[in-house]
Amino acid sequence: MDAVLIATPPHTHLALAKEAFAQGFDVICEKPLANTPEECRDMVCAAEVAGKVLAVGQNFRFYPVRRRLKELLQEHQLGQITHIRATEGKPYRWQSVTGYTVKRELVPGGVLLNAGVHTLDSILYWLGDPVSFDYKDDAVGGLESNCSMNLAFAQGATASFEISRTCNLPYEIVVDAEHGSLRFSTNATHEYTVTTPLAGQAEKKSLSQVSLRDCVAEQYRDFAQAIKNRSHPFVHGAEGSRVIEWVDAMYASKRARPLPAAAPFPGHMW
Repeated sequence: MDAVLIATPPHTHLALAKEAFAQGFDVICEKPLANTPEECRDMVCAAEVAGKVLAVGQNFRFYPVRRRLKELLQEHQLGQITHIRATEGKPYRWQSVTGYTVKRELVPGGVLLNAGVHTLDSILYWLGDPVSFDYKDDAVGGLESNCSMNLAFAQGATASFEISRTCNLPYEIVVDAEHGSLRFSTNATHEYTVTTPLAGQAEKKSLSQVSLRDCVAEQYRDFAQAIKNRSHPFVHGAEGSRVIEWVDAMYASKRARPLPAAAPFPGHMW
């Protein structure tokens, strides 16, 4: 055995990763890396002390349309990103053995921590850390089923993201740029549409056809190469920790405000 994949609920990740490092194994850990920034930092530190690779299972990062987004903007002469709009949502049906995703005693957050880290991670990958944000969700002492955020970045770009466990929302990301826009499904690996003022309508485009299985395989090839070269994988521990830092900051911003007397209607947020 050469390496360990941790694919258990996030409250167990830290202990399992430390045990794996202590036994001399490199680790790829499913997202979210851990429940809290402190646990994430402990994992990153443990990997560094042991001299081992810590990769994070942010598999959406390996979708070519996401990984090559800035290249696509250049190829289509769209200029710099001005705004990113992302939405995703449907009634929650994920089959879970433990039900940990809806148990407040096991996780500190709901839909954002569990599923939203994929899209938030991509936004941070494309634009860097935000300089300010506004966040809201529908939790009143429990776990959020709906949340939305508006983010502002240093170069003037902005982003908005809405995700739901109760409402049907479009699964899409729209990247507005100076001279047009790119649009693709949240689950798209290689297909997208481009709109420019000259074209006047959206044109469907496709990179080399890549399946979800191909993207997952690429993630493991990247992990194996990092082990071989003793280098950082594409999504390493510090990257996985960064998105949890921002999730925690958003939850903290909400806790700093008075809670309403009752929960809002499903799909509405205070």
